[in-house]
Amino acid sequence: MSDYVDGGDSGGTGIGARNPVHTLYIGSPDGNSFGSADRAAVVEKLSSCFAGFTINEAEGFFEGRPVATLIVSIATGDSPAVEEVARSIGRKLGQQKIGLELKGLYQSISMD
Repeated sequence: MSDYVDGGDSGGTGIGARNPVHTLYIGSPDGNSFGSADRAAVVEKLSSCFAGFTINEAEGFFEGRPVATLIVSIATGDSPAVEEVARSIGRKLGQQKIGLELKGLYQSISMD
């Protein structure tokens, strides 16, 4: 399942601009499929900050266990905004970390 949402962009860059794609990897709180409330919270937070994004559902693995994962792609030049949104979503879902990939490099965003 995939969603494309067009809302407000905190970076003021617009969908037509050439921007790097930031990819977030958000695991479900309990490893099972995302509940509707958790998924809605993710979409709501993203929609309030970015003009457009894509969400794909996937199965990721964390510490050897399968975890339902949302892969979120955001085209923006505002990396600090992406990191802040990742922290906000992670805190809301009770996560320790959210994955972020930018320009082929992966890092974990801590909730600290």
